[in-house]
Amino acid sequence: MAGQRYGKGKKWAIGLGVAVLLYTVIGFLVVPAIIKSQMLKRLPALTHRRVAVQEVKLNPYAISLTLRGFSLTETNGEEFVSLGELYVNFESISLLKRGFVFKEISVKKPSANVVRLIDGTFNFADLLTNAAPAEPKPVASQQLPLVMIDELKVEDGQFSFTDLDRKKPFHRQLGPINVTLTKFTTRPKEGSPYSVVVSTEDGRTFAWSGDVTLIPLAASPKIIVHYKASYQ
Repeated sequence: MAGQRYGKGKKWAIGLGVAVLLYTVIGFLVVPAIIKSQMLKRLPALTHRRVAVQEVKLNPYAISLTLRGFSLTETNGEEFVSLGELYVNFESISLLKRGFVFKEISVKKPSANVVRLIDGTFNFADLLTNAAPAEPKPVASQQLPLVMIDELKVEDGQFSFTDLDRKKPFHRQLGPINVTLTKFTTRPKEGSPYSVVVSTEDGRTFAWSGDVTLIPLAASPKIIVHYKASYQ
């Protein structure tokens, strides 16, 4: 009798070990490879641009995703958007509250290059669809899903704008852009303290700090912003 129990316990232990091993291998190796290959395969057709992805990492135990070295490049070789690193730590799902909880979302060295071309169109126009929007269907009044982010950070962001549709081409670049947002939530009547600091290429800085409150009203949320700003 004891031998049978020992045999069953051993089988359970072996089965559990195999399951953990498969979960680890699939989570750390297989899924990131699939995500990267699908991005490289599908995004060029969707964005009409060359796509580069340096690395995709997934930690199935911490429930985190890391994307490094992502970029979309125009056919003429100019950069459209790029991303040094995106890190998302998904903490848990609250099924009762139908919400999503993130421990951390951080974006390092994001950049975007917006150009108004000579014909008056923008370099992102090919990303927009020309299809006529479908008639909106009446929906029942409902609140937005609960989203909670303990910490949201943007580090060393860059934004460039060029206007070629004028006698003298105009170019402006903002950066580095740093944003810190803590305890953000879509739960009604809860504020989110944050700070934004933007530096221009001529050495001027813009600082903005305050809190954000989002109050869902049926399908249209209302955002209330309290802030103080300084520009030097």
